[in-house]
Amino acid sequence: MFGPDGRTLATAAGNSGSLRLWDTVTGRLRSVVLGENSSLLAFGPDGRTLVTSDESGTVRLRDPATGRARATLAGHKGQVYAAAFGPGGRTLATGSHDGTVRLWDIATGRTRAVLTGFEGMYGQSAALAFGPDGHTLAGVAGNAVRLWDVHLPGPAAALRKICAAVGPDLTVEERTAYLAGLETGPVCPS
Repeated sequence: MFGPDGRTLATAAGNSGSLRLWDTVTGRLRSVVLGENSSLLAFGPDGRTLVTSDESGTVRLRDPATGRARATLAGHKGQVYAAAFGPGGRTLATGSHDGTVRLWDIATGRTRAVLTGFEGMYGQSAALAFGPDGHTLAGVAGNAVRLWDVHLPGPAAALRKICAAVGPDLTVEERTAYLAGLETGPVCPS
């Protein structure tokens, strides 16, 4: 898999269980990550993130210059075969053998949503792609295509929806569960 600028090539050698990062200008091997038998290689749109996944379904966000893992995303219960970054590179979608697609917030490493309907769409030919506006995600494998509406509201819009649903304010338990860091003070306008 080539990085967006064409200067980095990532290869995963299944037999040796290693991830190799190459400098395409010099032809030199930049780094080797042993024990990474990756079923997935994907670069972020800016080329500063390489996504890999092992057989357990753990997804890693790596520095493509060194191969060092910057973040680990856990949640899938099967091998991950497909990944796509949303427009702007802040959301990552991953599709797994467990039949789910997860939307990850790259900044926090948290799952933003779990989508179903990816059953039977896994395998080496599976792919995910966001539409240009970021509101639609397509999952493809073989002859099957699945579309999801993945428009997620920003924090302010989400808070407005929560307030509309629960009334003038949230309980302490609700604040702790859903609004970490905002456990005190008014959240919803009266």
